[in-house]
Amino acid sequence: MYVITLSTIPPRFPFVGHTLRALLRQTKRAERIVLYIPRRYRRFPGYDGALPEVPPGVDVRVVEEDIGPATKVLFAAEEFRGSGLRLLYCDDDRLYQRDWAAKLLRAGRRHPDAAIAGWGFDLGLIGMTPGSDQPRFEPLERRPRDLRYRINRLRDKIAAFPDKPSGPGQPRRIFRSSGFADIAEGFGGVLVRPEFFTPEDRVIPPVMWAVDDIWLSGLMAMRGIPIWLEAGAERTRTDPNHEPDALNSAVIEGADRHQANRLCAAHMRERFGIWNGGRVARDI
Repeated sequence: MYVITLSTIPPRFPFVGHTLRALLRQTKRAERIVLYIPRRYRRFPGYDGALPEVPPGVDVRVVEEDIGPATKVLFAAEEFRGSGLRLLYCDDDRLYQRDWAAKLLRAGRRHPDAAIAGWGFDLGLIGMTPGSDQPRFEPLERRPRDLRYRINRLRDKIAAFPDKPSGPGQPRRIFRSSGFADIAEGFGGVLVRPEFFTPEDRVIPPVMWAVDDIWLSGLMAMRGIPIWLEAGAERTRTDPNHEPDALNSAVIEGADRHQANRLCAAHMRERFGIWNGGRVARDI
């Protein structure tokens, strides 16, 4: 049994229904889908408090504090602590395949003490050596256009005829094999237990609040919780309306996404003693 949790921002209110409907169509239905909305947004001071329209079956929860993208899970961790439910947190700009949750839940049964991620990366991507010597996931060198991709793409073309297909292309496999990762990326979905986090985790330093993947993964590493990347669960589409005010292209308090990632990783390594042996480039 599990709950899907996510958050969104005012520029995406008109479009978040696309993602919510994809979540409602999961073959393994969630007990609840909860959309967390801050009462005030630090990036959008003109927000008037109006709430997005959501389809039936989705709960909107207004919280007092905007802690950035980690809003999607840290308030849920407190709300559902002790419930016995898993939390599956995700992003508001993806169109998830119908078996996405089922794949992550199956992996969760095989690895009950781990966080299960559909997407992730190792610290080498941001200038550090990998944080552990556990068996690692293996990425594909090229994204193959496998048989499923070709069939689904053909269906898109037939449905759109005589026009060309619009919107995002069909998702492809990214990972050759499953394994452990340093960082879980929220846009692929991350399955966790509420007890993995505490209320104190909501105190996030400046700049670092914008890079929840590093922050949340570091908190789990500090508590000895491994991250398992499940190959085959990564097939998601990007919603055509994902661009409005995307954090991955924003400069927050003088730092772009790459700089903020490295700053947060270095801070957590020094503060919590995690990812030992990691090396961060000097120009953080």
